[in-house]
Amino acid sequence: MLKNKTFISITVLLIFNLVAIVGIGFGLNKDMIELSWMNLLLTALIVFYNKNERTKKFIFYSVIVFTVGLLVEIIGVATGFPFGTYHYGNSLGSKIFEVPIVLGLNWWILIYSSIHSSRIFTNHIMTRIFLAPFLMLGLDLLIEQLCSKLDFWYWHENVIPFKNYVSWYIISLALIALYFYWIK
Repeated sequence: MLKNKTFISITVLLIFNLVAIVGIGFGLNKDMIELSWMNLLLTALIVFYNKNERTKKFIFYSVIVFTVGLLVEIIGVATGFPFGTYHYGNSLGSKIFEVPIVLGLNWWILIYSSIHSSRIFTNHIMTRIFLAPFLMLGLDLLIEQLCSKLDFWYWHENVIPFKNYVSWYIISLALIALYFYWIK
């Protein structure tokens, strides 16, 4: 059952992303990009669906990550702290306080997938706690190259401040450490 569930989930995500790639290739850039929020929602649902043990602790932890992620983004957009000065475009869907709501899901997806991806490199818990945020940073470095082209977010004067990466690491480290302390 588990292999079938995983296969179906991966197939759905592949189809969804291939349709987006083909759509963008045929010049439907704006239409496809404006559906990016759906990709995040679908990914979160599939990841959650594939989680075998959805305990109350795990659900509560997921709510904490969603909330913290969304709150730091709201504070960041409003004040420039802790990431730097930036604002969101319109490609990521509905907003609350100028921040797309799916950003909370994005934080959860990235935290959860980084925790589990760190297993590829080590089973040592302390190493994974410090490694997983670096995996998130690696993905952020890639995404930052496309964010303004996709109307996701825009940095003031197109300069990504170093404190963005430091803040990402510290916030994700805290959330990942909480996972290993409380869930594992």
